[in-house]
Amino acid sequence: MKSGEGLDKCEAIHAEINALLSCKNTMQIMTVYCTVSPCVTCVNALMATSAGRLVFSEEYASEHATIAKERWIAQGRQWYFINKKELNLDPTPFIHAGSGMVS
Repeated sequence: MKSGEGLDKCEAIHAEINALLSCKNTMQIMTVYCTVSPCVTCVNALMATSAGRLVFSEEYASEHATIAKERWIAQGRQWYFINKKELNLDPTPFIHAGSGMVS
C-alpha cells in the first residue's frame, strides 16, 4: 500500500498521536512540530488541543493531505511548511526516532 492509503486499516500509532498521549496537558500546546505534515486522523486529534500552529518540513504524499490542511486552517490555525534545505540547517536535528514531536 502507498503512503496515505488504507488509513482505516493502519495498525501503527502515528508520532503525533503518541506525542499527544505523552502530554500532561494538551491544552498547553502552542505549536506542533512534525517532520511530515500530519494525516487527517492526526489533524483531527490535534484539533482537540490548544495548538494554533503546525510546522513541518515535508508534505504528506496523499490526496488526504489537502483535507487535513483545509480542516486545520478552517479552525483559524496556522499551517507552516519550512523548506529545511533553504534554511541551510544541519539535517541531523530533523532525524529522530519518531516522525513528529509536540512542544
